[in-house]
Amino acid sequence: MKETLLWIDIETTGLFPDKGYPLEIAYVLTDRKVETIPSGESVVRWEEEQMDMVLNSFAPVAREMHEKNGLLTLVKAGEGMSIADIELRFAPDLLTADARDDYWRPCKLAGSKPLFDRGWLKQWFPPLSRLPHYRDFDINTVRSLLHVMKAEGHQQGHRAMEDLMGDLGLLRRVVEILNTHDVYSLFEGVEKPDISHMLRLTGLGTPEGKK
Repeated sequence: MKETLLWIDIETTGLFPDKGYPLEIAYVLTDRKVETIPSGESVVRWEEEQMDMVLNSFAPVAREMHEKNGLLTLVKAGEGMSIADIELRFAPDLLTADARDDYWRPCKLAGSKPLFDRGWLKQWFPPLSRLPHYRDFDINTVRSLLHVMKAEGHQQGHRAMEDLMGDLGLLRRVVEILNTHDVYSLFEGVEKPDISHMLRLTGLGTPEGKK
């Protein structure tokens, strides 16, 4: 089993896929070492007659965010690909052997908000929404742990591929810690558990030197 993870990030005009519009989408496939296999990204291009509906659907906080990061300018300029073209461009990568844990089971959906992104996939990219496994890997669990530990994490800029790269960097950092340090020796009286099964389920394999 390859333990591949499918990382997806969708930038949108708001929180609700039945009331808003997608603005940008990116994906990255990673292997059990969190190395990138294929990846892709695109701004969503809307037709001129659709643009007023897209612009009027913005939540205030989303408009401010995407004006600041430049995504709104790209959308208004008609950059990127249509939804149909995005599906045609992305689907072949997600249907390859690299995107399968075995001959029948697709890889798990990963990201900082996989449940949110899954809803937007289902509403706006139905063919793509049927490709990931029903199980998710939410990197925000790791981000919350680092926050509790007062460790500095990636600050999201709300551009799809940039945020995915930050998420991957965060996961690689944690894997490196697990691979190189006996973190449980810091806690008196706490027995080190066998985490190999947990790491296998999340697609990270077994840390070197740990049995």
